[in-house]
Amino acid sequence: MPETEQWQASLLEQRIAWGVAACCIILVFLASTRPEWFELPTPAPQPIVKKEPIRNTPRPSPVIHHHQVETPVEAPVKTQPAQPEPKKRPVVTTPKTKAPDTGGIASGFYVQIGAFHERPRAQGLADQLKRNGWKAVISTRKNSLYAVWIGPKQTRASAKKLLVTIQHKLKRKGFIVHQKSG
Repeated sequence: MPETEQWQASLLEQRIAWGVAACCIILVFLASTRPEWFELPTPAPQPIVKKEPIRNTPRPSPVIHHHQVETPVEAPVKTQPAQPEPKKRPVVTTPKTKAPDTGGIASGFYVQIGAFHERPRAQGLADQLKRNGWKAVISTRKNSLYAVWIGPKQTRASAKKLLVTIQHKLKRKGFIVHQKSG
């Protein structure tokens, strides 16, 4: 029966392995508690430039005569020099800042439990809340954030009870917002 040699990591290899494992655990912890630290910055919206098509005006081709024919000479006709066309400048339209998009959101008290720069992330949280039985809506804020709200409730007290329930079940902090009609 052949003897098998057991490999054992050196002290340096063990320390490196523990260091790498600790770094991974710290990164996972930070990513779960502070996801905004790991988001990529969104590029600033660029102005939209509409270009006008260039109009090609046909120019008369020069006439080449291979033989000379005497033609009567007429008095020269005075013409005004052609006015150069003014240069067309591109039309620049800048995106208008929008007021908060509250279309379809009823008035009342809501519990906001998230706000995201990307709509798919907000939609993912709203879908998760709907699967848990809450009515979730996404409100577009004027600072281009997508806020996830649960509600509406008619009174602040009932919204406060909802906030406490959400904090216990989802382990997420939130706050109460009041949406006025209109």
